[in-house]
Parts: sequence; C-alpha cells; structure tokens
Amino acid sequence: MSENIPGRDAPHTVRIGELSVHLLEPVVHFRGTRFKTTPFEYEVLRYLVLRSPTPVYAKKVIEHITVPGEVPHLAPVLSLAVSRMRKRLGIAYLPPRGRGYVLRAPAVD
Repeated sequence: MSENIPGRDAPHTVRIGELSVHLLEPVVHFRGTRFKTTPFEYEVLRYLVLRSPTPVYAKKVIEHITVPGEVPHLAPVLSLAVSRMRKRLGIAYLPPRGRGYVLRAPAVD
C-alpha cells in the first residue's frame, strides 16, 4: 500500500505540499506546526489525502467515514467542514467544489 501513496515522509504519514497527515493517529501538521482539527475534519483530510489527486464526491467521503444511512444528514456538515478547512489551509489545497473534493498541493511558481 505505501508504494502507491506519493509524499510519504515517515511511516504512517502522508505529505501533500506543506500538509502532513498521520494515518493512524489524528495528527495533522501544516507548515511545520500542529493543525488542530475536529475528529470529523481529520477523517475527511485522511480520506482525501489517501485519494489525492483524484476528486471524490461528497457522498463517497461521507460513506467512507461514517456508518451507512447518515449520508443525507452529514452532507451539510461535510460542506461546512471543508469550507472551514479551505479558509485555514488556503483554497489551493481544497479547490472549489464542482467535481467533488480533492486535496492537492498548491502549484509552485
């Protein structure tokens, strides 16, 4: 599995640009400092970092991180969580919706 994940800098950690997500513990770092997340935000980031750079529809994100049947109830929660993270990470990491959610590093100038 680890061979398919780009940006792996330590065991169980995946890096995308300046964002680093630990896969076994709810630990996220951004620009070298601890990035505080709610448990839901962490699960969203973890799922997206494992799927990067492929866009994932909201329904798939929710289905993966919750129990079946909660999809309609959590769609607004996902939207709000992603909106909050866009503001904190910058829009380059979580581009605007359209074809789903995707986590990617900003382009280097």
